[in-house]
Amino acid sequence: MGRTFLFILRLPTFVLLGPIVAGIGWIIRKGGGHQNFTDGILQNTIANIVVACGVGIGGFVFADPAMEKLNELRERLVRIEQTTDRVQKSAESIDEKTDRILALLEAQSGFKPGPQVEADITATINSLLNAQEGARKRAGEKLTEGDTSGARSELKQLAIQQEDTVKDAAKTWLEIGHLAYLNNTQDALEAFTRVTELTPDDPVGWNQMGILLQRTGDLSGAKQAYTKMLILSDQQNDKMMQAFAYGNLGNVEEIWGNLDEAVDDHQKSLALNQELGSKQGMAANYGNLGNVERIRGNLDETVDYYKKSLALDTELGSKQGMAIQYGNLGIVEKTRGNLDAAVDYYQKSLALNTELGSKEGMASNYGNLGMVEQIWGDLDEAIDYYQKSLALMTELGSKKGMAIVYGNLGIVEEIRGDLDEAIDYYQKSLALNTELGSKEGMANNLGNLGNVEKIRSSLPRACRLWRQSYDLFVEVGAVPQMQQVGGWLRDAGCEGAPAE
Repeated sequence: MGRTFLFILRLPTFVLLGPIVAGIGWIIRKGGGHQNFTDGILQNTIANIVVACGVGIGGFVFADPAMEKLNELRERLVRIEQTTDRVQKSAESIDEKTDRILALLEAQSGFKPGPQVEADITATINSLLNAQEGARKRAGEKLTEGDTSGARSELKQLAIQQEDTVKDAAKTWLEIGHLAYLNNTQDALEAFTRVTELTPDDPVGWNQMGILLQRTGDLSGAKQAYTKMLILSDQQNDKMMQAFAYGNLGNVEEIWGNLDEAVDDHQKSLALNQELGSKQGMAANYGNLGNVERIRGNLDETVDYYKKSLALDTELGSKQGMAIQYGNLGIVEKTRGNLDAAVDYYQKSLALNTELGSKEGMASNYGNLGMVEQIWGDLDEAIDYYQKSLALMTELGSKKGMAIVYGNLGIVEEIRGDLDEAIDYYQKSLALNTELGSKEGMANNLGNLGNVEKIRSSLPRACRLWRQSYDLFVEVGAVPQMQQVGGWLRDAGCEGAPAE
């Protein structure tokens, strides 16, 4: 429809200048669409004026009347292009604009938010696009132009003016947080912190603040926010928010290696989601319980949980959830030694994450594919995958992801015999895991550093590092890893090695 309207507007110009009409069909076919249309017409206009006025005069000289027509045409075409752009944008429905802006935010960040967060962001965008006056209307207009930073600036100025009206200010800061959530963690964290200060009894602000603190690696701060959210949702008998709180607390405990506490939290969340009939929530719970069982080494239970989650995500059409579970099932198959099956799952996950534009998911897939190539002995391929993963994890600021990739790169360098490089990577990974408080990650790093010391014939140091690794795996309850490191301690004759 837009193309037809554009042609009708330009038709009088062609009639006025006669000779140009013959070139119209060529311009449309060859010019690449309406964006190149102006340049094509102007070029053909010049050619036709030269032919009409310059032949036989001893050179190509433009007649003044023709130049006037050319300048007039240029000005009219510019105005038409501007009008067309406005018409096309105004012709978009609010829902279409909302979808376009959300897609832009996701593409800029590489994050694919969960269903609830996506719904919150969508509601904020929609509200701003429907605003009729003032700063919120201007913010909506800037969003339409793709200027999310400008939209946030408009809202920040509004929030400052509203400080005496607590409810209005809190709403504005909530909107700022939603707009910044995907591509500006610090702005979003500042906004949701302000929300909790203005409306401390609203669990939504505490939930979002906890998620952002967890993203930055501040797990203690995240747990405090989730705990406050749980207390408030209990008081308000908000079962949905209780389910979110328990699930988030379970994820923090899992990272810390407190697996019994993690299972308890996830089971409480699952019970609430089952009562509510929330299939999205249940799918997330099953996936998280599968993660815990995988760490414990109970692979049959792990697969059962992952497949329950995948079935619900497939039923819901949740490509994000399906991508996560395909990746998780791939990890199980790799652990079992079924590498072809693992690659098949990883590639399914990667295809979905690529379609979604999820940099976080793609980074995980690249890392897992690198591990398979490493097992197959294709170290150059492994490094290529690991570097792709590291670049994305670094861009996203994912300390947990960076720690994993540094550890994997260390293993490759150890295999190659470059022990100094291996130690450098292991130390980088250990520093991040220590900052995060990830006992499982720290245990892996210490075990690998012990292996390097053994290769260097520094057995006392190797024994100390392995012992530290073993103790952390005991705390976590990671039985397969306990058995592996315990075997190293016994085989090396380390003092105080655990009995079989």
